[in-house]
Amino acid sequence: MSDPCYPESGAYHEAGHIVVAAAQGMLLCIHGVHVDRDGKGISYYDNRKPEPVRRELDRKGEQTIISLFAGLIAQQKFHANCSTAGASHDSAWIEWLLAQMYLGGHSAAEMRMSEARLAEARQKLREEAIRLVDTHWTVIEALAKALLANSWMQRPPCEPEPGWSELPEEKTIDGAGILAILKGHGIFTSLSS
Repeated sequence: MSDPCYPESGAYHEAGHIVVAAAQGMLLCIHGVHVDRDGKGISYYDNRKPEPVRRELDRKGEQTIISLFAGLIAQQKFHANCSTAGASHDSAWIEWLLAQMYLGGHSAAEMRMSEARLAEARQKLREEAIRLVDTHWTVIEALAKALLANSWMQRPPCEPEPGWSELPEEKTIDGAGILAILKGHGIFTSLSS
């Protein structure tokens, strides 16, 4: 990445996902959070990639969208001028979930009428993500700093999504380490099995 702040801001991006997911009561995964030297990262929490949801508004789908929005919001709160390119996967996933939740199964005419509803839902969920990032900023900052303080390690072959980075080294905190940081800031959740 050409932006020298991107690796550091990437830690805030991933911390935003994790902290907002946990603050909503979502379970975390043992694999935790990872960031590579380019600032590309991945975080693991329950329902991060849910199965297609019902046409009716689904609370887990909402929580996932809010958690996805939180990554870039936290990153931009730390580094206002950071590139948004790193959030393109999150944005695509948000739009897919919104379409599944608000437009799935509708006729073309119903879909046109529902686009306003979709825009309203997108805005409402983004505003909730902003609120949660602001409310839990000290925790996001603590998790990002803890992640950045860790040494660079060789990426293990057992990561569930090995293709997220082509680089051989990463900084990581596992699920248990994240739980300890969250607990120290009054956020209590568990690891999924």
